[in-house]
Amino acid sequence: MASRLDRLVTILETGSTRLIRDTAVNQLADWQKQHPDELFNLLSRVVPYLRHKEWETRSTAAKAIGKIVEHAPVHDPNLEDGPDEPKKEEAEVKKQKEEDDELSGENGHVKKEEEREVTLPDEDHFRLETLDVEMILKYGRELLRGGAIEYGLASLDPQSRLDHQKKTLIGRLGLLGRKFEDEEVPVVNNNGDSQAAPMTPIDHSTSNGQQRSDGLSQHAEESQLSSRQLNVLKRKRKREAMKASQGKGGFGDLSLRRSTTVGSEGMVDETPAAETDTKKNGKVNDYFNLDRPTDVDEDSKIVSEFKGPVIPIKSELETNEATEGVDWPYNRLCDFLKVDLFDPSWETRHGAAMGLRELVRVQGGGAGRQLGKSRAENDALNKKWLDDLACRLCSVLMLDRFTDYSSDTSVAPIRETVGQSLGSVLKHVPSESVDSIYKILYRMVMQDDLTLERPIWAVGHGGMVGLRYVVAVRKDLLLQDNNMIDGVVGAVMKGLGDLDDDVRAVSAATLIPMAQEFVTMRPGSLDALIGIVWESLSNLGDDLSASTGRIMDLLATLCSFPEVLEAMKASAAQDEERSFTLLVPRLYPFLRHTITSVRLAVLKALLTFANLESESSQGWLNGRVLRLIFQNILVERDQKTLSTSFELWQALVRSLASKDPAALADEFAAHVEPLMQLTLHPVGTSRNPIPMNVTLFQKPSGGTYSTPGSVPVPLRKPSSPDGSERASKRRRKSAKVDDAPSANLTHDVDGHMMQGDVDLVGMDVLIRSRISAAKAMGLLMSAIPLKSSATTMLCLSRAFPLLILQPSSLRAPS
Repeated sequence: MASRLDRLVTILETGSTRLIRDTAVNQLADWQKQHPDELFNLLSRVVPYLRHKEWETRSTAAKAIGKIVEHAPVHDPNLEDGPDEPKKEEAEVKKQKEEDDELSGENGHVKKEEEREVTLPDEDHFRLETLDVEMILKYGRELLRGGAIEYGLASLDPQSRLDHQKKTLIGRLGLLGRKFEDEEVPVVNNNGDSQAAPMTPIDHSTSNGQQRSDGLSQHAEESQLSSRQLNVLKRKRKREAMKASQGKGGFGDLSLRRSTTVGSEGMVDETPAAETDTKKNGKVNDYFNLDRPTDVDEDSKIVSEFKGPVIPIKSELETNEATEGVDWPYNRLCDFLKVDLFDPSWETRHGAAMGLRELVRVQGGGAGRQLGKSRAENDALNKKWLDDLACRLCSVLMLDRFTDYSSDTSVAPIRETVGQSLGSVLKHVPSESVDSIYKILYRMVMQDDLTLERPIWAVGHGGMVGLRYVVAVRKDLLLQDNNMIDGVVGAVMKGLGDLDDDVRAVSAATLIPMAQEFVTMRPGSLDALIGIVWESLSNLGDDLSASTGRIMDLLATLCSFPEVLEAMKASAAQDEERSFTLLVPRLYPFLRHTITSVRLAVLKALLTFANLESESSQGWLNGRVLRLIFQNILVERDQKTLSTSFELWQALVRSLASKDPAALADEFAAHVEPLMQLTLHPVGTSRNPIPMNVTLFQKPSGGTYSTPGSVPVPLRKPSSPDGSERASKRRRKSAKVDDAPSANLTHDVDGHMMQGDVDLVGMDVLIRSRISAAKAMGLLMSAIPLKSSATTMLCLSRAFPLLILQPSSLRAPS
């Protein structure tokens, strides 16, 4: 029977709703809080789900890892140490710096091509100062949606697989100065002579000889098989390798430390009982059950149970005994995740990035620190470890090419998640590392010093994603460095002018967190930035553009600062093309955008412009915008957007009435009749809708909707008794396609509201919109003086008879 802990972990995958999964995550965190010694027992059960095929499962597993490590103490070997002597710290730091300079050269840059292998001084750590961006982009292996399954690699044990992937990483990144092939470093099977070191101490004199004899006997047996039998055996081994690679999410056995003799008979006594496998049928025994069975024949079991005191079973994720309590306890887990960042499968890369994000966010301050070192030495080790991870994350941003589609926008899940992981790293690194990371990301965006055949949009997008989190996480350092501010602004302007929609979206999102600082510290660049933003809006012709919402949010944020509005006024005075009269109408097509956030951002921007008191900034206030906003109130379904629309209507009426109430009456006189008909249109009932007259709605371009573009409610005709109608229908069946109206290829977000579909929209939404429209009409009438309302009343007198004399088929049923 599965334990309670097993059931909790299973809910991470099988939970039917987000609430259930989050509840399981919180209970796992409480478990760790109550049992601090079971940290790696919990992690070894949760970590394999980072490789799950479902996004929700990977996300829940990463959240669980973050919650679990939050209840574990941060590794700080110098917590009880007193402050070191300043001279000693200076000497240690100076010595470390000299060693780094010796590894990287005089200026930290490698000039000669034959010396580029020095970019990785050892096999485990990269350095930000020597990371060769150009070589990675030229020769690195691109990371796509998936790749071929390496059957030989999947058959290795976790430690051997990890060692092999570490050896090939430099080649896969392209740091060898050429394209790398997997055949250059063949996979050595566990049964080979040069196998990797086993994970548990064993008697090499007996086990190696046993393996050699097994290999020879196996080869002799295969030589006696026919070609067909050999092919069958080969296919069988491939299937077994695939199963091994997919077991527990592909991490291998991360739950328990396995012996190399698992599954072999006659080798029971070669490994201590405490280090052998205790898994049966793929399920881990309950660690919290201390009762040992007494009715089991110990001699008949492959793994004999220990009847004495319970010995803690080490996890694959836990450090070795020699380094336990000395090194950072999460080193081994991060080794697996750092290798998985470059896995051909995008799901594996995604899960690894999320796992690293949660681990570094909580425990990154203790990464790389060792017991027995001074604080200055541990700070240098922590910086070295985090710099290595930052190099790997930046490399993934350079090589990842996977893009997916979610809802109404395209997303790059790997680059976005890796950017978040980079943000977790940026929280813990010193200022010089932040500057080095910024320089790498800036080169990725600009690509002007890279000798590439053509600019790569995915690389620019990855660089902008990284810069976005640099701005969001380390704004304190950004504001202290003028060169960094200028670089970020230049990269954002280049990104906003990029042809790729995804690059424009992330560029706009990068500037929003630092908009206030940018306006204050770089007023001279406001005019150029505003011009680029308005130009980007004019180029958005697709409702599904990913950058529409972000650019609109950036415009609304910028327009909330008086300095930006003053700059726009000054620009409009110098150039008529930059006047409010010509610029503001560019926002009208987005009033009925399919994305709610875009509609809300447009309304906020228009509300800012409507509150301007300058005469030169009100040239766009006319009857056209009044009608469009009133239509917005009639058909808007979102309550927040409806409230903002009514607030904008109040500002428009107030601005026009304060200037000249008679002008307000004249501007609205041409629109009062159709809008009054729409406001007083009856509301239908369920299954009996009463469609509005769509020809009374005006498009932002100035035209009106046509009847064929609407979706009329089909009326079913009764069939004739003699069947003549049925016969005529058969004869005209082939002509139905020609008579059908042409379908509108654009999505009509207001179609259900215009059709009065109570079942889809809801009676409360329809009534709310009509009440808001009635309030808006009443507010307008109260602002028009009596002497100027004759024309308006004339239009109303024509509108009311049309409503009273409407056909009975359009009236609401009594």
